[in-house]
Amino acid sequence: VVATTIPTFTWAQSISGSAGSTCELTGTAAPTTGLTQNFWNFTVNQTYSAANNLSSALTTVNGTFLVSNTGGYELRLSSRSQAAPILNFGAVTVTGSTSRVSCQGGGTGTSTNSILNIASDLQVLNGASFYVYGGGGTANSNNVANVNLSGNLTITNARFGDSTTTNKGNFNFVKSGLQTVSISAGSDFALPGLVTYTVNNGSIVNLGSSVIGGTNSVFTVASGATLKTGHAQGLSTTVATGAIQVTGTKTFNAGANYEYNGSSAQVTGNALPATVNNLTINNTAGVTLTSNGTISSTLALTAGLLHIGNFNLTLAAAAVVSGTPSASNMVITDGTGQLRKTFSADGSFTFPVGDNTATAEYSPMSVSLAGGAYSSAYVSAIVVNAKHGSSTSSTDYINRYWTLASAGITGATYDISGLYEVADVVGTESNMITAQYASAAWTNLAAVNSSLHTIGATGLTSLGDFTAITKPISSGTVTITLIPEGYYRSDVDPLPVSDVFTATLASTTGPDYADVETVNVTIDANTYTGTATFATAATGSYYLYVKGLSLMATWSAAPISYVKGSNVDYDFTTGVDKAYAIPGFPFDPMILQGAKWTIYSGDVDQDELIGNVDLTMIDNDAFVTLEVHGATDLDGDALVGNVDLTICDNHAFWVVESQTPRKVGGMASKYLHKPVLVRKSTSQK
Repeated sequence: VVATTIPTFTWAQSISGSAGSTCELTGTAAPTTGLTQNFWNFTVNQTYSAANNLSSALTTVNGTFLVSNTGGYELRLSSRSQAAPILNFGAVTVTGSTSRVSCQGGGTGTSTNSILNIASDLQVLNGASFYVYGGGGTANSNNVANVNLSGNLTITNARFGDSTTTNKGNFNFVKSGLQTVSISAGSDFALPGLVTYTVNNGSIVNLGSSVIGGTNSVFTVASGATLKTGHAQGLSTTVATGAIQVTGTKTFNAGANYEYNGSSAQVTGNALPATVNNLTINNTAGVTLTSNGTISSTLALTAGLLHIGNFNLTLAAAAVVSGTPSASNMVITDGTGQLRKTFSADGSFTFPVGDNTATAEYSPMSVSLAGGAYSSAYVSAIVVNAKHGSSTSSTDYINRYWTLASAGITGATYDISGLYEVADVVGTESNMITAQYASAAWTNLAAVNSSLHTIGATGLTSLGDFTAITKPISSGTVTITLIPEGYYRSDVDPLPVSDVFTATLASTTGPDYADVETVNVTIDANTYTGTATFATAATGSYYLYVKGLSLMATWSAAPISYVKGSNVDYDFTTGVDKAYAIPGFPFDPMILQGAKWTIYSGDVDQDELIGNVDLTMIDNDAFVTLEVHGATDLDGDALVGNVDLTICDNHAFWVVESQTPRKVGGMASKYLHKPVLVRKSTSQK
């Protein structure tokens, strides 16, 4: 169109597969009529000799409004000298150094604000200019131009903002979703006018590394909005620093969400609010906290490390951590700053902490609280990749410790579990124990889990420093080999059942030879051996004796040397001289079967004597053919019958009893000769 009138047409969305119909203005004069039609695409390629008004008449461009030339003079979509319109455009592109476009506040009335709704993208390219400003003059000073952008903003080597000091304009990001901003370094935002940039509730504006500036301009992130920046300086109050460099007021709402998504190291900046709704770390080069902060809803560890340094980062009671914390995505406590979790009731939390001392290592700490009262309460965590400074362990420890603290909590018990790296281990992991350091003293807790590489403790009433140190030597073992007489089948056959007996360390001092410690020991059916672990007996010399079920109490021939932290082997099967024998007793302290010495079976009532009481107990169970393995099942086949009676009867006839140091001089004179014992039949019961 090279005329002042645009013919009336139906401007179609598409023509023969093209991008839609286009009305293009050429020449030197803007049309005065025909602008009120519903256009699809509208192009301005004209050379003006002065600023030109479209009389606020071009209100609808459903496709793209393209300005490629205005002769270096301003094309005003709305004018301060005319009624304020509502303009609805699809996309807007202004390109070329001779192209200038403005949206002005209306000029008639006292509150006639113009509105430009851009449904898609706004691009200002290649030296072009795009201005947003108000009515101007005394009568129209309150009139504002409003640009509502629902798409992306691209400014490339161009001018953008308000070109006057007295006028006002609003530029609003209004899409309910993601809007990207790309502003080249050569673009001019340092214009003197007052533009208020607002990221509306629901809008997600991704600035990338771009900077939004403007002398006297204002920037606001509304509650519910999201601002993403990749700028190395983050958000700052300092002039000409950070992603937002307007010289007017910067308002970063506490109810908004903030994401750091740069490709080089970033700082959060001192303009990040003290409280934010969500904070997202999405930068593999890392982000450093530059002030204390609180997160109301979510700490999103998407990618990269968040270094908190000497500042505290607090997660509110309802706040959670999202993402998959790992050595690539975690909080680094590399100073005095604490990662804190607020508690208003009993609960648990896993602190996604780690270190980056030499290599990034993820070492989370889980804390559970129960039975507490809470008032402005929190638990805090710091992890350090080093041996604890007060640890005296020279072997068997980890180069890592966690400092846990709490405030505002009374009456609670704590369960804790911390994950360490295999690389943290010095010495033998199974020789380590969880330890707590508090009030200049160590408290030994549970053993570490050497399979999962965790420290842990339950039921704590206070917190402090936690690490792994050398386990105190608190136990020793005796590996015992024995065969119950009734269980013997041959020198090589397994026993019919693995069974639990008792092993006792007894004093070597008579006449009582008092018991020092008794523990259970399971004798394996295949190896005839079991390991007895003694926890309280001190290193020293002890008699060892075994008993249980129908096993006759049988003592070691002489005291054994027991040492805490080590093992002693004792085999009763290799010779009669392995059992204590009272001189003059008419029978051996054990009974030989094949090449194995076995321990008498038949002392059902465990009174250290086989007699009528034991026979009666077996006979009662045999009468009802009891099919249960117990004390009366002497041969271990889970059936009480004649074989069991025969074994017991042979010994009861001679009143076989135990031989122990406690009986020396007591019973030997009662017997005139050794009995001839009847061996157990191999026939079925």
